[in-house]
Amino acid sequence: MKLTRIHGGTPVALAAILTLTQLATAQDFNWSGASGTDLNWATSGNWSPPGPPGATDNARFFDPGATNGLGLINNTVAADRTIQSLWYGQTNGIHNTLISPGATLTVSGTGSGHALLVGTESDNAVTQVVNVTISGPGGTLSVSNSNADLFVRETYSPSSGSHLANFDLSGLDTFDATLGRLLVGVGDTTLRRAMGDLTLARTNSITLSGSAPQWMVGDNRGNNNGNSSVSHMTLGPNTSIFVDTVRIGGQKQRGSVTFGPEISSLYLRGSDGVSRASEINIGDNSDQGGSSNPTTGTADLSNGSVDILADTIRVARGQTSSGSGSATGILTLGAGMLDVNTLVLGYQNAANAGSAVNGTLTVE
Repeated sequence: MKLTRIHGGTPVALAAILTLTQLATAQDFNWSGASGTDLNWATSGNWSPPGPPGATDNARFFDPGATNGLGLINNTVAADRTIQSLWYGQTNGIHNTLISPGATLTVSGTGSGHALLVGTESDNAVTQVVNVTISGPGGTLSVSNSNADLFVRETYSPSSGSHLANFDLSGLDTFDATLGRLLVGVGDTTLRRAMGDLTLARTNSITLSGSAPQWMVGDNRGNNNGNSSVSHMTLGPNTSIFVDTVRIGGQKQRGSVTFGPEISSLYLRGSDGVSRASEINIGDNSDQGGSSNPTTGTADLSNGSVDILADTIRVARGQTSSGSGSATGILTLGAGMLDVNTLVLGYQNAANAGSAVNGTLTVE
């Protein structure tokens, strides 16, 4: 701070009044469930350090406090709560979160990165499975951060195997999300052989406006996890998705999107809520040129109805050079409306293509 003398007197600050504001920084709170009184998020002793996490904090669920029973509730959001980010990354046990009727858990950070993450983000074991459920009749999960992503993935870079991140919202009433991207089973050059499975809630409204592809199920830029493995996303009974770019089944990984067992509906528009989605690619190998890895993308929307506006839909798109990895796309529709300007079945990118591209559209 610069000081000056006024009329030879004592040093004073140049500013008559100086107000210092300490900027709030995010703190990590790890679930322990160790209070001995209840399993409520609001109870301080259930967190380390003592909590609960607030609007600028990160809630993280690792091994402590996990249960061995799928569906056995081990943590409860009993009243409205806002946090910055949410991460489930245990290596043992299961985390089952209950959102009480009328309560909303809001994940509303301001930074980039992962707003909601399911997976360890490490090469823990080739057989590592991360099981997570969030349930609650009358409960709501709201994720609101257009700069961040929702990631569901478990990776094991050294070799392929049965690792998986499984995120099940089927017992939850409402899921609202405004995000940059939604990524299921999507790896990168560091975290490889990604596998993920996401099941949506009963009623879902998802808006994605980040970098392309904004909605992606199954894609590995590094190594594949075995050509028979499939990352999967199950839509809820009532699902609205506002998105510009979609890839289901990308490079070195199969991907699948289906309705669940109940008769369901999908309403799909561009990220502004009214325009056409710019492109939907199912079975898309176009980010590769010389790979021997095939891909298969499947979108089976026959168990219900659709209302889709799109500019371009490609059902199978091939590599950009002479790679031997094929591309297969399968789109199956039931009732409803598909309004698309350009529909391509089997798009071969390269004149010197070394692999087949097969696209199938079935309207039942």
